Amino acid sequence: DKQLLSGDALTEYHFKYGYASFHEQNDDMASYLFSLVKDTQSPYAASAKYYFGHIAYEEKNYTVALEQFKSLMTEPEFSDIVPYYIVQILYFQKKFDDLATFAEPLTNVATVKRLPEIIRLTGEAFFHLKKYPQALPYFEKYADLAKQSLLPEDHYKLGFLYYATQQYGRAIVPFQEATKGNDSLAQSAQYHLGYCYIQTANKQEARTAFQQAYKIGSNRQIAEDALFHFAKLSYELSTNPYNEAIIALLNYIDTYPESYRID
Repeated sequence: DKQLLSGDALTEYHFKYGYASFHEQNDDMASYLFSLVKDTQSPYAASAKYYFGHIAYEEKNYTVALEQFKSLMTEPEFSDIVPYYIVQILYFQKKFDDLATFAEPLTNVATVKRLPEIIRLTGEAFFHLKKYPQALPYFEKYADLAKQSLLPEDHYKLGFLYYATQQYGRAIVPFQEATKGNDSLAQSAQYHLGYCYIQTANKQEARTAFQQAYKIGSNRQIAEDALFHFAKLSYELSTNPYNEAIIALLNYIDTYPESYRID
């Protein structure tokens, strides 16, 4: 009978009932019961805070979750795992300055299991802050750790960071990996790939990349610029510039009659 319990016994009852409710996926009951324990002086308080924060995290109540996890940073039982939650929450909240400040030191002490994700999110923070030179080492490290599990978006961002830091030759391979599709990401990758080929004196490949960026067409502005560069390179490369180049330029004029390039 709960009414017969008090003090430490009642706190233990609330925690264990909450823990059982959590494992039975009754999160509302579990959260309520953990809330009765988390701010006590009980040996169960830290665990109650963790599970209370975890439920809030799963429910995307990030402000509440962040408060709980920050309070567990010095708890030996949870000090390895709560930083992982914190960097994710700061990323979801788009608090990139806070994320960069918090996560950067963790990359030297994170466990092997958590390290790739912490490195990725640290790089993402600098990327969103447009601090590209700072972001690049993290994306390089993440690419080395993740290898085959890299997504097209990861390849694109790595390529873009090389591009933004004027390492055009190194940007080519990751951009190529990001072109394996027919969406806006692939279009942007093809477009930037074209510029990388120009910078590395490979106009033929640049012409092909711009052509593909135009054909995908997801972003009208990119498609317009890509078609113009395709026409320009067709003129520069063609042994018969009054054939394919003329057709491409006429296509540009017909497709984008209001372009600033047309007088």
